[in-house]
Amino acid sequence: MPSLPRVASDRKLQSSLVNAGATVALIVVAVAALVSWRFARRSLEAEADRRLGDTAQRTGSLVALYLRERRSQLEILGVSPTIVGAAEAGEALANSRGLPLQTIAQAEATMAAARSLDVDPAAQAFLRQVAAKSDLAELFVTESHGFNVVTTTRTSDFVQSDEEWWQRASRGEFYQGEAVFDSSAGVISLEMAAPVVNRAGRRVGVIKGVFDIAKLARLVTTSSGISGANVEVVDQHGTLLVGPEADRGRPWPAAEAVARNDSVTYATMDRPAGGERIAVARVNNTRWWVLVRQPVTKTYEAVNQIGRLILIAAIILIFLVLFVAGAEILRR
Repeated sequence: MPSLPRVASDRKLQSSLVNAGATVALIVVAVAALVSWRFARRSLEAEADRRLGDTAQRTGSLVALYLRERRSQLEILGVSPTIVGAAEAGEALANSRGLPLQTIAQAEATMAAARSLDVDPAAQAFLRQVAAKSDLAELFVTESHGFNVVTTTRTSDFVQSDEEWWQRASRGEFYQGEAVFDSSAGVISLEMAAPVVNRAGRRVGVIKGVFDIAKLARLVTTSSGISGANVEVVDQHGTLLVGPEADRGRPWPAAEAVARNDSVTYATMDRPAGGERIAVARVNNTRWWVLVRQPVTKTYEAVNQIGRLILIAAIILIFLVLFVAGAEILRR
């Protein structure tokens, strides 16, 4: 029969082994929880960024489609018989009055009252109807020398040949200018111009349209689909084109701090109301970028939830290990 000291020694050894096993188990649980947390965090953060990036790219495609449709609208008008006929009639009238032989100042003085040759009331009515049923704020047509022949509203000048948009369109190029904020009207407008071409392929004038991008703003603000996210558009100067109405036309506060490249980029910005995660995507064939902003707490909400679950699971396992170890020690 074993002596009492030897029994006590065996029990002490068994307790030490149980304690060592419990310690190892606790370390394993802690390491497993930490590894699981880091892996889950990386995966969920990458997925959250992907959602923001996808939204930015999808919105960029929507903006690019809108601009292509506006371009197509203007180019179609530029080859329509009504507009071509008005440009040709205006060219003939300008030549008969000797306007091409005058300087710009002389022609402006001659036509100061009307600032348009007004050659075709039917064409004017047609353009006004087009403008009323679209997001065009202004439409007008010039003949081949740059003289206004049909306008929907009174223009500031009669002669347009000294304008960059007219010179480029008269060469057969499509022109798209920078978005301009009109502080008095509270709108952001975009100028586009296209050549007016007759059936023989001769450029007989230029048609210019000024678009109010308010409709684009409405399309963009409803394109997110992500809870708590704000979708905005800025130009190459960092000016806010689409976003909160009160801030449109103003420099976006963090524009310089956010990389604007051809590929999707991400950034985390500290704001007074808390950190924000931002995805930035370029609008094809423009110098505009889409920004999708979401509070970090919202972006990584799933990360925090998983973190809490892992922590709770680790605590339960730790208590379970301690309970089993304690029960084993008491049993022995």
